[in-house]
Formats: sequence, structure tokens, C-alpha cells
Amino acid sequence: VSVPGSITGNQTIDYKIGAKAGQTLKVTLKSNKTSNYYNVLAPGSEGGALYNSSINGNSATVKLESTGDYKIRVYLMRNDARRNVKSSYSLYVSIQ
Repeated sequence: VSVPGSITGNQTIDYKIGAKAGQTLKVTLKSNKTSNYYNVLAPGSEGGALYNSSINGNSATVKLESTGDYKIRVYLMRNDARRNVKSSYSLYVSIQ
């Protein structure tokens, strides 16, 4: 699935993905700003990321350990967030 979107400043956008333990989540973010990233959060998590694209790159393959609703949280790094920069992106998501 491909999801187009945009984000401005300190905004965060969460995409909820239902998945089962043992499945693999693949996520790729393509953006017009290099400071646009995402985190993958486990069911029930609000902070600790399973995957952080600002550290590990904008393409992820994550083996899921539990069943539930995972979140893909899209955000801008602080340097652009403070300047209220707008970023357009496409988020590509698949579960296998």
C-alpha cells in the first residue's frame, strides 16, 4: 500500500497497522525533505521504537513479535520542525 501525505513543523502523523506475531512489516518512506523520518512502535507503545529510520534508514523490514496494532509515526527532525518546514512524502507499507 502506498500512502501519500504531508507534515509540517512539530506535527506527527500515526498510521495504525494491524498485524500478527510472526509476520514481517516492510516500510519505506520517500520524501522531498531529508529530515523526514518515521518510527515503528509496538502495540501499546508510545515511545520506544522497534525501528527508527533516522538511525537505520528510510527502508525497514521488521519481524513482528506480537499480535496487535502497530504504529508508523511520521515526523520531522527538530531542525526543520522548529522552522515549521513542510514536507511531502509517500509511505510504502506491506505485511507478509
